[in-house]
Amino acid sequence: FYVNIHSEANPSGELRAQLVNEAAAYFVAPLSGASEVPARRTGASGMVILEVNSSGVTGTGSAMNLSSPVATDIAGGAHIHRGYAGQNGPVIQVLGLNPDNGIFTAGNNRFAITEGWGDTLRMRRHYVNVHTENNPMGEVRGQLLPLATTYFTASLSGQNEVQPVASGGLGGLKLELTGNQLALTGAFSNLTGDFDAMVAGGSHLHIGAPGENGGLDITLTPTLAPDLKSGIYTAGDNTYELTEDQVATLRAGNNYFNLHTTEYASGELRSQVLPEINFFPSDEAAITSPADGAALTIQGDPNTPFAPQWDVATDRDQLAYIWQLSATDDFSAILVNQNVGDSQVFETTFGVVDLLLQTAGVGLNESITLYHRALASDGSVATPGASASVTLTRGVVTGTAIVDKENLQMKAFPTVTRQRVNVRLQSSQPYGGQLLLRNANGQALDIRPVQLTVGTTDEQIDVHQLPAGIYYLQLVIEGQLIGTQPVIVE
Repeated sequence: FYVNIHSEANPSGELRAQLVNEAAAYFVAPLSGASEVPARRTGASGMVILEVNSSGVTGTGSAMNLSSPVATDIAGGAHIHRGYAGQNGPVIQVLGLNPDNGIFTAGNNRFAITEGWGDTLRMRRHYVNVHTENNPMGEVRGQLLPLATTYFTASLSGQNEVQPVASGGLGGLKLELTGNQLALTGAFSNLTGDFDAMVAGGSHLHIGAPGENGGLDITLTPTLAPDLKSGIYTAGDNTYELTEDQVATLRAGNNYFNLHTTEYASGELRSQVLPEINFFPSDEAAITSPADGAALTIQGDPNTPFAPQWDVATDRDQLAYIWQLSATDDFSAILVNQNVGDSQVFETTFGVVDLLLQTAGVGLNESITLYHRALASDGSVATPGASASVTLTRGVVTGTAIVDKENLQMKAFPTVTRQRVNVRLQSSQPYGGQLLLRNANGQALDIRPVQLTVGTTDEQIDVHQLPAGIYYLQLVIEGQLIGTQPVIVE
């Protein structure tokens, strides 16, 4: 049985509590695919409650809407594992889950507790995992946490950075809010760079919505592995008293976690901090233009808009969109990976597309088939919409304006940097153009419009999120490549 309190704003229930036996302590595991490592898109969810007494532990709960039958051949299909949020660990206790109805009954889930087991539980280092035939590594998972007013979750990845970074790192966090006290626990691993404590401590909660970069709010305290590639967050080191404004920001979904490394100084792993249970956004962000199978000739006026568009996706939380252009239909060869915030369009020009094609080795009157899609992201997990293929033929792009190349100059300084590059543009007349930043493989990392005035125009490009290497700044005006400037990021 459970108690449910309904309100006008939440007619299905705003407050709920399970009726359980009296115990010395309770631990709750909200089950979701977002808590798996890595996060898994599923409509399944659930909850497990542990009643802890000196005589032992009793577990109850359920899992619902699983995508396939419970994998009972994997030691019954449900277990308690050892590991922080963001870690995968060994089974330490088999749970009794009825595969027909997804219920954990008290009669099938009573077991003894040892002193060490209880200590690990209080450290938030146990999680429940339910394995299914479609997802043998786990379809829904939940960290066992002490009772709190509100639970929050974060799934860490480089794809959540603004702009996205190519990192194999991953991790997860759980946050417990009780009154104005916040406890944070979790883990991260497999960083590309070393954790960089020189960046104001190395990891923080920031203020900002998905697709936005914002100011630092709370500096966190991890316990790092010797190689600086992984670490954990314990409640003992990461419990904070929040102000009313900080509580309001957290509840509004306007905090995000960010972790800084020597390779990605502005952030290698990021996630929005969102209320449990978090589901993936819908898959409705389908490409509408250029539609699947479209054929376009990139020719004529270089300022002709090239603006892929997609449908809006739905989610409980705020959404941002990431537009991806790939040379392959499985999106394993990404050419452009751009977070556009809450916009449903990626805006550039024929002149920029022509330069992309030229760099990719596409000659005049030659064609190439590319693939594009939009990811709908709540800042923690993302869902791709239906992709579309587009065949682009490279025609002759000619500007209507005469570009005075001899009186156009681009100078980037410093050419060896770790933080940012200053770009000074000098022109004898006003022009509209684009600045592109590419890596050595030709992938466009940043495409931004610039408006040149008569005289000097200054731009600044932040590169401290990039791994060390050689990059290329390019200025395009009226579809013409004006200059290329190499930049070395240390």
